[in-house]
Amino acid sequence: MNKRINPLVYPAFLKVEIYAYEYVMRNEVNRNEYDRCKEVIVALEEMAKKEMKYEFYSISAQEWYAYLQSLGIDLPSLYLDRRPTEDEIRSAGIMQRDLESKLAEIMIKHSEFVLNEIKEELKRAETNAKQKEE
Repeated sequence: MNKRINPLVYPAFLKVEIYAYEYVMRNEVNRNEYDRCKEVIVALEEMAKKEMKYEFYSISAQEWYAYLQSLGIDLPSLYLDRRPTEDEIRSAGIMQRDLESKLAEIMIKHSEFVLNEIKEELKRAETNAKQKEE
């Protein structure tokens, strides 16, 4: 970890991802917030595709931070004026591990949510096709 980067930035990134996945699964949403969250998810999916395709692909913390800020997402300061203390690093690491577990659970729920949406769309298409035949 870069000693100048605020260790709380990495857990903040995970919180944004968790929030985005949870938000798009809601029934009642603010359209602007939904679009912003969907944009984060699309960017994450694009990064994942690139990581699978190109062995050494990655995005820097600085690039992801700038992208999230361009969407108007509030984040802690990217850099510290001093080196982070061992306690700060340790607590950020613990927080990050906990958030990674939560994110994994939410991504599974999101996959199930998307699958159900696809199934519902297929049912609607079948119903429409049957109605046109009649």
